[in-house]
Amino acid sequence: MFMHDPTEALRLFAERVRPGGILAFCEQAASVTATTENTQPALAALLALFTSVFQRSGAQPDIGTELYSRMRDAGLQPHPRPLAEFVLHPAHDTLTYRRWAQFARSMLPKIVDYGLGTEEEIRHSVEHNLRDELLAATGLVPLSWLMISQWARVPAQ
Repeated sequence: MFMHDPTEALRLFAERVRPGGILAFCEQAASVTATTENTQPALAALLALFTSVFQRSGAQPDIGTELYSRMRDAGLQPHPRPLAEFVLHPAHDTLTYRRWAQFARSMLPKIVDYGLGTEEEIRHSVEHNLRDELLAATGLVPLSWLMISQWARVPAQ
């Protein structure tokens, strides 16, 4: 996600793995979430904000969807069936709120730097809207974006 040229990085990693060895990565696909604006609007808005921050920083927040093709383009033999999963947690447990609130705090300097919101706006949104929404939710709430695990073999020489 944070590599300038992920395909070249995979080539370099593969040079350090024995023939027949395996490279494995787990990356996010930020455009796919387990929440919607209809069910959890505060969380959906916050996740979209995080994705915007990643994009503005030069990161590739959907790199998980590209792992298969990038591994193939790097000369590896990717497995045709990656794993994809959401990490979910029961609603109205403070763990879910704390996880996203901490993430928002860690992203806050860049949110402000990129002009995507003020500290006051983000703190209010997280401390009021998000907290109230998640603590009142029922069912399961995501703790992550879609995560895609892809592995590939280094070709035998």
